[in-house]
Amino acid sequence: MVFVDPLVTLLSAGLLGGSYALIYIRLREGLRHAGEELMSSFGLRFRISQEAMGGIKDVKLLGLEDSYIGVYERAAQRSARASARIGAMTDLPRFALEAITFMTLLTVILVLLLRSGGSIIDIVPTVLSVYGYSIPDEMNGRVLHELLQKGKGENTVPDHDVLTTEADYT
Repeated sequence: MVFVDPLVTLLSAGLLGGSYALIYIRLREGLRHAGEELMSSFGLRFRISQEAMGGIKDVKLLGLEDSYIGVYERAAQRSARASARIGAMTDLPRFALEAITFMTLLTVILVLLLRSGGSIIDIVPTVLSVYGYSIPDEMNGRVLHELLQKGKGENTVPDHDVLTTEADYT
């Protein structure tokens, strides 16, 4: 794509790279905080269960089951929330980058259309390159133009097709 249109390629790469960097910077701190909260809640859950099991006689005799369960439940809820946040933050960059890539592709096509005066003939190689297709050597824009300008012949696409249908609802 660099050889087809270097300016559009550099702008697209800059936009996608900048978007990725911005997403990474924004989510890095949130992921770190959620990870720390997840680890502290795991530690608290482990400590509570160890205390309860280590002194099970005292817990049963004094009727402290509900207090241990309450503390463990709050720690479990904290870890579940942190784990859900980490899962969402892990998937978010992919979805955001897919949306940004799609918008960039549409913008590239529109910019190329505007630069070519609204003619798609000159942007076909760029679009093929964006989608990863190889560009045929003989495709320099004139091939499509010549194909579209030909009169009706065996290798041309018809201007329109007429389709007639009949419906019998009896």
